[in-house]
Amino acid sequence: MRCNPQSMHKSVALLQPTPLLFGFLLLITCTFTACKALAKNKDKTALTKQYFQGLNSLNTLSIKHLLGDSINSTEGLHTQTYSKIKYLELLKWDAVFKPNYKILAIREKDGVVETKLTKLDYRIGFLHEKPFKMIQRLEFKQNHITAIETQYVDFDNTVWEANKNVLLNFIEKKHPEWHGVLYDQTHSGAKKLLKAITLVQTEAKAKTE
Repeated sequence: MRCNPQSMHKSVALLQPTPLLFGFLLLITCTFTACKALAKNKDKTALTKQYFQGLNSLNTLSIKHLLGDSINSTEGLHTQTYSKIKYLELLKWDAVFKPNYKILAIREKDGVVETKLTKLDYRIGFLHEKPFKMIQRLEFKQNHITAIETQYVDFDNTVWEANKNVLLNFIEKKHPEWHGVLYDQTHSGAKKLLKAITLVQTEAKAKTE
């Protein structure tokens, strides 16, 4: 069987990438890369929303998988590192007061998700008399939260300190066995603090009636 050189030349030419084909493949590659990068951004934003939804649902176990093995929490100049277990215990303490987070704005930049949000619960409602306004920045490593930086906006320290003193004076006079409960960030400590707040509010209401 004799080979036709001209036919072989045509076959080889068909196998060679043309400029149009090369451009099409390059476009597909770039589009895939861009979409993959965009998906990563959306993932972190979605994970952040899922985190706050879990806090609102009072189900700390629902966000366990979102947390890294350790979490750095920064508020102002104070930074504390928690293990996952210790951080979940802190969230259980917070859940007793039934927090409600509302995300006002959210964006991802350079691997960090920044959220503008408000938070209100029984403790904040009593001590601050209005929701906290905050900016929180969440850092991720392999889709797990590893750092949370909190910046308070328009924090009313005067109101906070005044109501805190009312609460401390009540505890000292009526329930000295609860001394230090304001700083006891355990589940049982939260229940005692909530009980103290309820009693103070009930007493104040009775005086006005």
